[in-house]
Amino acid sequence: MPSISRLSSPAPACDGQQVIVGVDTHKDFHVAAVVTALGVGRGIRLW
Repeated sequence: MPSISRLSSPAPACDGQQVIVGVDTHKDFHVAAVVTALGVGRGIRLW
């Protein structure tokens, strides 16, 4: 199973910014990424 990784500065729980979530599914693992509406990376998770 792939390890879980995150960007170095995760977003606060409620900072009022709009975010976009993308999910890429694969046979053996899945990836989700979150970016702000301005394109700033907020987090990545593999499972």
